[in-house]
Amino acid sequence: MVVTIDNTMLPTPKQFTFADDIQPFIADNCTSCHSEGSFYPGIPVYYYATNPTLYLNVLERLDLNYPPSSPLLLKPTHLQHGGGKKIDRSTEHGEQNYQTILSWIIEGAPCGNDRTFCNNVDRDRQ
Repeated sequence: MVVTIDNTMLPTPKQFTFADDIQPFIADNCTSCHSEGSFYPGIPVYYYATNPTLYLNVLERLDLNYPPSSPLLLKPTHLQHGGGKKIDRSTEHGEQNYQTILSWIIEGAPCGNDRTFCNNVDRDRQ
């Protein structure tokens, strides 16, 4: 067997992290409703940026065995979501957001290096 390495090939895609890729999406699209004091009392999760357990709260909304069934993907892509469709897969931008979150989940949902969200996170306790 001959293995040829082509140095001109594109680099490996960037690994997505919660801190760099997912939290900014959540901040831009979810926190207006999913925060304490919002107009929607009783929401099961709060995504405000000062929540010290934000990353762990998001992990609770993932299905690592079958990522497409993760509530973090299902809720914002369907009309039954009380806040409306936040990821419209019929648009290029919406599909890109969906694929970013899906890829992140498939990669094991790494947190990253941000001290705000990723310090002292023990995922084995979950």
